[in-house]
Amino acid sequence: MNMRMSSLIFAAAALFALGVASGGWWARRASPKPLAAAKAPDADARWRVPTGPLVDEAVIRLELRRALHEELQRMAPAGVDAVPEAASKPAVSSEQVRAFTEASALIDHAKAGAGWNREDAQAFHRLIPKLAPEQRTEALSKLAVAINRQELKVHFVGPPF
Repeated sequence: MNMRMSSLIFAAAALFALGVASGGWWARRASPKPLAAAKAPDADARWRVPTGPLVDEAVIRLELRRALHEELQRMAPAGVDAVPEAASKPAVSSEQVRAFTEASALIDHAKAGAGWNREDAQAFHRLIPKLAPEQRTEALSKLAVAINRQELKVHFVGPPF
């Protein structure tokens, strides 16, 4: 990848992240609330911590993938497909789907209140090599986010997978 292309990709990603971080000012600007409907700010509002996910990671990944694909297509010589669709998304086998379903079920079960014990970690560790790269990233991310948000409790000392 040449320097110009990597700097363009970095600039596109930075601008996209900045747009997401600003909370979509263009959407708020397009439909302002009438003054009568606006509420006075709550005195304690500045001390409240927002709960729940603030940004949908899947939407960000999809938009970033689409923007990068468009940029690569634009920079490619005429008549050449810079990122062939078949090469960008390999087929997922039924074994990989089954392994991903089991990994997600382990995490969901732990989030439901059972907690994350050593047996769960070992089972998850055995499933990781069976996953496709995108599935592996998603499963590890789901586990890490659940632990960091304290949605599941780890009941042992050591690596969680």
